[in-house]
Parts: sequence; C-alpha cells; structure tokens
Amino acid sequence: MSEPDYNMREAAVKLRVHVSTLYNMINRGELRTYQVGGKARRVPREEIERIRNGGAAPGAECLR
Repeated sequence: MSEPDYNMREAAVKLRVHVSTLYNMINRGELRTYQVGGKARRVPREEIERIRNGGAAPGAECLR
C-alpha cells in the first residue's frame, strides 16, 4: 500500500514554506491539491517531489 498524501501543514514542512504560501501556490495554479471532507486539503506526494525537483506546474507555459 502506498503512503498517504500530505495535509497542508505536512506539505509546508516538507517544502520549507508557510502554509499560507501553499494556499498562494494553489490560487496561482502552481500546486495541485484535492479536497477531503468539508474544507481539508491534501497534497499528493508526487506534487511535493515535482516542486522539490523544480518541475513546472501542470499546464504551465513559458511566457516570452
């Protein structure tokens, strides 16, 4: 069985940012999350690895 995804606080610790930074990233389309229950959000482990490795957000295009 795979490891569960991160809650917002855990994801913030993994990425060494504040939780509010994660919400800003979500609003800008830089971080994919999914909602569980009423308001709780989870961050897929793949998203943490993508960001750690400098990957672009899904669907992001370079503006030149």
